Amino acid sequence: MKLGVALPFIDIAVGGDPAAIREFAQTAEEIGYQDLAAPDHVLGVNVASRPDWGDGWMPLNYAPGDEAVAAFDKLRAMAEAAGRDPASIGIDTRTTVGIGAEAEWRETVRFWKSCGVTHLTLGTYSGRGHLRRIDGRTLADHLAAIKRYWNAVADLL
Repeated sequence: MKLGVALPFIDIAVGGDPAAIREFAQTAEEIGYQDLAAPDHVLGVNVASRPDWGDGWMPLNYAPGDEAVAAFDKLRAMAEAAGRDPASIGIDTRTTVGIGAEAEWRETVRFWKSCGVTHLTLGTYSGRGHLRRIDGRTLADHLAAIKRYWNAVADLL
């Protein structure tokens, strides 16, 4: 499993500060993260108000549990129906470092691996649903959080 990290746009003005982006990205790479993500939207998706967006199914929105297992089983089946090997495509979900302790983070990584997730993106900024933000708001707070998470789960990847 690859572990990536999302830029904390909400707390740090990284979008307007190339030096902050560079520091965050370089530090993440030095720690061992393999991907750097830029969050794709800042508003939650209310699929009920967007009937033209298919059946509203979004695997990124699931917390670990039976519903997530069913969602990722569906995703693998859809890949196979399209003639793709699910093991050869990236199956991504998100997690956050803002809640729980190291044992919970490790259990979450084990769970997503068991579902066939190939890429896990760590966020430090989200505060919706089962995802929670870190307490601090500075670049140093975010860098410390991603270091703690990596040290807790790297041997499971």
